[in-house]
Amino acid sequence: MTTITENTKAILLLCAFLNKDDSVKPLTQTEYTTLTQSLLKEKLTPSSLYDSELLAQIAEDSGLGMERLKGLMDRGMQLGFALEKWGSDGIWVVSRSDAEYPQCIKRHIKHQSPPFLYGVGDRKLLVGGGVAFVGSRNIDTDGFNFTKSIVQACVKQGITVISGAAKGVDETSMDTAISGNGKVIGIVADRLRQKSLKKSYRTAIAKQNLLLLSPYHPEAGFNVGNAMARNKLIYAIADYSIVVSADHNKGGTWAGAKEELRRKPAKPVYVRKCDKPEGNRKLVELGAIEFPEIQADELILKALADAAKSSKPVQEELPSLFDFMGGNNVNSQPKEKALDIPEAKSHPPVVNNTVDKGTGKDETNSTTDDIQISDAVYHAVIPIIINELREPKNAAELAEHLNVNKTQLNDWLGKALSQKLIIKKTKPVRFQKA
Repeated sequence: MTTITENTKAILLLCAFLNKDDSVKPLTQTEYTTLTQSLLKEKLTPSSLYDSELLAQIAEDSGLGMERLKGLMDRGMQLGFALEKWGSDGIWVVSRSDAEYPQCIKRHIKHQSPPFLYGVGDRKLLVGGGVAFVGSRNIDTDGFNFTKSIVQACVKQGITVISGAAKGVDETSMDTAISGNGKVIGIVADRLRQKSLKKSYRTAIAKQNLLLLSPYHPEAGFNVGNAMARNKLIYAIADYSIVVSADHNKGGTWAGAKEELRRKPAKPVYVRKCDKPEGNRKLVELGAIEFPEIQADELILKALADAAKSSKPVQEELPSLFDFMGGNNVNSQPKEKALDIPEAKSHPPVVNNTVDKGTGKDETNSTTDDIQISDAVYHAVIPIIINELREPKNAAELAEHLNVNKTQLNDWLGKALSQKLIIKKTKPVRFQKA
């Protein structure tokens, strides 16, 4: 196992679940982002928190609490046991502070990059990009044959195949590539250790043909939220992504593809041309590209690049919030960059998850023109917020998902509550479409 840096150890202490009996809850990704902002402001690194005085300073500045941070940093013995166990299982760890952390992830999803990644296999596979295959677990015959055919062509041309290591399209693409001795990256949402022990995977790992990667604990069970969140890693690592089958407006495949299509900038997303499922056609309407006809022995990467160049931009179903927050808008905020330690630049302060009821007035802008601008932005973005709140979310989750400043989001949520467009639930606090 590669030597783990002190910064990575500190990040694991802060954010990792080390055993089932953890008495202190590890930091969420949003909380870790808050912490890194405080560290960057003081020109410190995560390993600086081994110093009790600096820990107290950062605890106060970040608002995360001294007792909690100290409790997390005092888990050194637990971390030692965990590292020994992971090492014996062939599991390595890399954090955002390490030079080996995939730059493609930092560049593409910026501050949403996981604090650390667990991996089994040759991490050099992360350097080369590849083509991702995504789709539903219930793959039909046409989808199965399409996946096998394109994957076999990728393997023949030396293109790395990337997928989510779940049933259906994921397994079909990965197993097809492995059986052909192709290079494969599997982004795992659960049970990394267990999946790494699968016989065919162990053989491919030994040949340095397979890398399994996960932002979640190696023994974490299945969780719908984790499965949805890991989709952004698939798109970040791949050069091109192919949606084999997607249900319309439901499921992880639809949500992941839609999220990527509205990312600024997005990577090319291709969709298998078919009448069913309906989601494939709807994704094209949102900006996805129909998978081109590829002749035998035609270079796939060239065909995909040519199709991307010739495709026309399509108006999204719902524009990004940032479409309304540029130019002279007084409420505009710069998009955040990845919070790298120690190279990253500082970011706007993060506030807590509470939302004031609000009066509908924008107290930060004193002129009539500024208030009119603020109202115009609110009326433009509230349909997007309401659409996202078909399922309950807290303010932090919503801000991170929409990639917006939480101070501004709190204002919009307050106005929407006062207009009874959304409702506020308690224990825990969440918001939902009225």
